Amino acid sequence: KVAIVSTHISSGGAWAGLLPGIYRSIEYAGYVPLAIRFDEINDGQLTTSNFSAAVFPGGYSYGYKRGIDDWQDILDYVAAGGSYYGVCAGSFYASEEIEWDGKWYDYMPLFEGQDRGPLDGTTYPDYELMTVNVNDSVIGNMGDIVMMYYGGGWKDQLDQSNAVTVATYEYGGGDDGKPDAIRFTYGNGRVLLIGSHPESRSGSNEDWIYWDNWVGDSATPLNNPDNPWLFIDAAFDNWLIQP
Repeated sequence: KVAIVSTHISSGGAWAGLLPGIYRSIEYAGYVPLAIRFDEINDGQLTTSNFSAAVFPGGYSYGYKRGIDDWQDILDYVAAGGSYYGVCAGSFYASEEIEWDGKWYDYMPLFEGQDRGPLDGTTYPDYELMTVNVNDSVIGNMGDIVMMYYGGGWKDQLDQSNAVTVATYEYGGGDDGKPDAIRFTYGNGRVLLIGSHPESRSGSNEDWIYWDNWVGDSATPLNNPDNPWLFIDAAFDNWLIQP
């Protein structure tokens, strides 16, 4: 079973607009996604006996910081053998230092390096499709895959957590070639952080998301020629779900 953190409060958290894709992509990978709320995490229900992995979806990382009483509970869960999959805001939340729009903030020291965003030279605050190169000896050498980009960061100081680059941004802008996805271990647990949104499948309704089928604020169709769920499938099978 995979816990999907699904709470959104006034200061942020998991954004409902992408949650259907999170659930559907986890099902596609062959696992059972179950919602977990901030209250349930605060009550001690995020345990390795209940969940093999926890997903912190995109949205607004400050909401995770405000809504979860003590991030030590998350660190303890991973150290005990649980896996952490952080997407965009979920990746920012898990990084000890984050840079957002030139300003620095302290967050959870799961990843002891830095997550820095948004990328230079993108359409953000609009979303767009961006090529990501996946080249990892464990998750897979999958080559170029098109994924949604919506304000995620690039990972810096990987050596602070002995992290390995899984995927890089390939878009021709100022942060071209920098790490999009990284993986590392924390205690007995495994971590995967990614800035882009492989749960979104623009041009398809398989993700149960409609807005991502169109260029922002327009009637122009947006079609992803690739299936980024293949990355999620490989990430869970080959890394996040331990034998």
